[in-house]
Amino acid sequence: MFLASLVLGRAFCAWFCPGTVIQELAYLVVKKPAKGGWRDRIKYAICGLWSASLVLAAIHAGGLRRFDPFFGTGAGSGPPRVLLHFGAFLLILPLAALFGRWASCHYLCWIAPFMVIGTRIKDRFRWPSLHLRADPDACLACASCNETCPMSLDVGAMAVRGSMRNDECVLCGNCVDHCPSGAIRFAFGRPRGA
Repeated sequence: MFLASLVLGRAFCAWFCPGTVIQELAYLVVKKPAKGGWRDRIKYAICGLWSASLVLAAIHAGGLRRFDPFFGTGAGSGPPRVLLHFGAFLLILPLAALFGRWASCHYLCWIAPFMVIGTRIKDRFRWPSLHLRADPDACLACASCNETCPMSLDVGAMAVRGSMRNDECVLCGNCVDHCPSGAIRFAFGRPRGA
């Protein structure tokens, strides 16, 4: 996911993450936006603890002995897997109800920081990548992009500024789909003003 983020940013979050399905189901009921700010940094602490525990576990085990690119997902089912999947529902749905849409992505996802770092690297080196592009002159300031953004971003302000770069943007394309003037679009190439 980190390597993919060097070209695709956080697109994995919106297009491939299994938690997205649960977030979208929660969105049918919970429309309130999640608050950002300091809360968005909680996931970095969780990522640090998770990463440290993996390193310590590897050291304790005497090193890495095998690599499983499918993370054990191909090995049957049973009660542990069912509990894992329902556990995701039991974690994501209450968080959305309490703190707003896509709250677990904002506050808890320990994988997102890796993709944020990858996105910052691709933007720093300005190599061709997937990103959003805005035409400030075409923006009608209708705020439909803000209303449809699952990450509760002020997309309209970003469009007016002409820079769609935000660490929390998951490149879902809702703003692209709902912009009546076509001021926001997907682009692949060197980002402007990143």
